[in-house]
Amino acid sequence: MKIKICDDEKEAAKELQKIIYGIMEGQEDTEIKVYGSGKELLHDIADGDVVFLDIEMPQMDGIEAGRCLKDKADCHIILETGQIQRFKEAFFIQALRFITKPFQKNEIKEALEAALARNVEDRTLEAYAQRQKYLLKEKDIRYARAINSQVELFTANRVFRKATTLQELYAELDGRFFFRINRQYIINFRHIEHVSGDRLSISGKSFKIARNRFREFKYAYLEFDMKYKRGQ
Repeated sequence: MKIKICDDEKEAAKELQKIIYGIMEGQEDTEIKVYGSGKELLHDIADGDVVFLDIEMPQMDGIEAGRCLKDKADCHIILETGQIQRFKEAFFIQALRFITKPFQKNEIKEALEAALARNVEDRTLEAYAQRQKYLLKEKDIRYARAINSQVELFTANRVFRKATTLQELYAELDGRFFFRINRQYIINFRHIEHVSGDRLSISGKSFKIARNRFREFKYAYLEFDMKYKRGQ
């Protein structure tokens, strides 16, 4: 997760950064950058970024900066302020969450969880059906099957194809939600209906978990159940 903190108060930014590092401890691929102004941040924004944006800043305040950010990228804005009355203005920039100053760890943690969930919901990949290209949401893929030099991607009511290997697809998908159960299939934990021994079912179809994958599957599925399934 790429996190951007934009606050002209250096001590406040430093404190927020420390809290975020504590919350994200153990999470891989977490990158935090600090900016002293909205103009500085605008030069380094990308889709999926999580932005902690102070409302009260000189020259370009957080609301104005937020409008500009939304024009440039599909980012997730979390507004920070000590003035509760300004929260209404956040409606115009579609802020994901608000946090108050002085900072409260529980507010920041909830905001980060909301941003992470939003990023997961938005993950897509390209696939084809009847020679037409589509952007599939990963969450809608129930399972994938290797067939010749391609893979088939099964959703609730349609089958798509992608010119790749199962191994390459597995590397592309979000490993928190997908698992390769054998040489031919990758399954999406979200859509598992039942697990019994070395078999599981999705959409009424039964799948066998390879013996050499079974132990890892149990741990991965347990982690999914504890961290993500209960929040769906």
